[in-house]
Amino acid sequence: MKTVMPKHITDVPEARKWIVAEAIKMKPCKCPVCGQTVKLYPRKLSSALALFLIAIYNLTIIMETEDRWVCVSRDMIDKMDHHISKDYSKLRFWGLLESNPKDPKQWRLTGAGIAFVEGKMVTPEKAYVYNNYCVRMSENTTDIKTALGSKFDLTELLSERRIK
Repeated sequence: MKTVMPKHITDVPEARKWIVAEAIKMKPCKCPVCGQTVKLYPRKLSSALALFLIAIYNLTIIMETEDRWVCVSRDMIDKMDHHISKDYSKLRFWGLLESNPKDPKQWRLTGAGIAFVEGKMVTPEKAYVYNNYCVRMSENTTDIKTALGSKFDLTELLSERRIK
């Protein structure tokens, strides 16, 4: 059952605060302004996202840092020899990927993204997203090997710098 906003909330800023507070508790609720269901979505750092990180790492690691921007649709999706996750932009929630402020079609790994792919750090396993914003992270963490799962070999993937 959906949570209903208390009657004492009378303005939009108060309603927003209430909605975010309810969403963080993982309780679906109804927006008092538009009537839509509001929900917090857990997003896992999946094997597909881990594969994307490795693919962009392999493509850009030999470039100078300032030149590592990649147009994903042009430089990766059409040219890679394996499937590329179209959810890649979610990696920004973990701070592993960033978009170019001058060209939102271009993306690059952050320093944390490089460290994660190289196995030098762990990151939260899930990002909890409300209205396309990350409002909290899970306490459980994951590393690149765990995120990839058992059907992928990290060493093999990192040695594949293949583009068609």
